[in-house]
Amino acid sequence: MRIREETEKTEALRKAQRALTQAINKSKEALRIKGVQARKNNRANRELLKACRARGDLPSAHLLIPEREPDKHPNALEVLSLTPEGHVEYHHAVIQAQLQVDGIEGEEVSFFTEPTPTKVEVIDHSQYVESSPPPETAVPDYPESSNEESDTGSIDSIARNASFIRF
Repeated sequence: MRIREETEKTEALRKAQRALTQAINKSKEALRIKGVQARKNNRANRELLKACRARGDLPSAHLLIPEREPDKHPNALEVLSLTPEGHVEYHHAVIQAQLQVDGIEGEEVSFFTEPTPTKVEVIDHSQYVESSPPPETAVPDYPESSNEESDTGSIDSIARNASFIRF
């Protein structure tokens, strides 16, 4: 019984390590394919640029900017995908299987922890004194008029100012 359990645990560890290795290799292959395509695109752009120069035309702006080759110049996420930490689910399975093989039972490894609360700066506004003068709240006095007066006045002004329009 005990030998069987140990072989099952080592088999689970081997499978987890194999799955992690396959995930990393798939990421490498995807980056390689993207890099090959970027090099092909850059080569085609150089040919188009040469043709534009031969004709004496101004080249398009997209021809002047080469594509980044992900396999040679990976960004942070692509670099992370090439490491075990970039494949958290597989890496976690490997660590759990390794703990079982080593005989440490019942312990869970947690990759994600609670974020630590950040220090919040509290500003005491009571120490600041308002030094600007109070805003003027005076409301201009508008003469009270009825709707009829304002309508006729606006229609008259429109008629006076509309003389420049010819039909």
